[in-house]
Amino acid sequence: FLDASARLLRLLDNTIFKILTAPARGGFKVFSFAAQQFLRTVSRVIGARVVADSLAFFAAFEGMESGFRKRADAVRKLIRGSSTAVCLVTTPRLDQLTETTWLRDQLQRADYQCAALVVNRSLARIHLPDIPSPPAGSLLARQVTRVRQLGDLAEREALMVQEAFEGDVVIEVPTFSEDIHDITGLQLFADVLDGTRQ
Repeated sequence: FLDASARLLRLLDNTIFKILTAPARGGFKVFSFAAQQFLRTVSRVIGARVVADSLAFFAAFEGMESGFRKRADAVRKLIRGSSTAVCLVTTPRLDQLTETTWLRDQLQRADYQCAALVVNRSLARIHLPDIPSPPAGSLLARQVTRVRQLGDLAEREALMVQEAFEGDVVIEVPTFSEDIHDITGLQLFADVLDGTRQ
């Protein structure tokens, strides 16, 4: 997505694109014998129907190339502008963290500004109380065990996030007790994002 406008500009400047759109621009005289031979060769490889459909597609481009070029250039400038930043969203699962750190590194190599990383459904934001040990084998004992396991998982998640994003701005969004499906839930989510709610 971030490279789409640059790819479109490269397509518009591509020699093959110019050859294929030459007839649509009234360039039949320019549409040389060599270009026709090229199309015949391509037709044998990918099929005459595909080539015909491609030529029809490029013919529909007639008169729109400059508009596409202007919009693609405007999008490229907007995405690359100093007022635009990328915010990556992930979860505290190891595979997701690995993919997100890879994407962050690729964006940095491409000179994109990564403003923040949002870790959604984080257990690290859940504060669990210290619970005394109840009688062994009781229902309460099983529930206490589950709470402690949840606490251990939260600690492991926090460590993984810290190792993956050390030095980055990280916003952790907790696992909410209910699905967010209304304005009240969205406000709660927004409060966590801007730091007004812990």
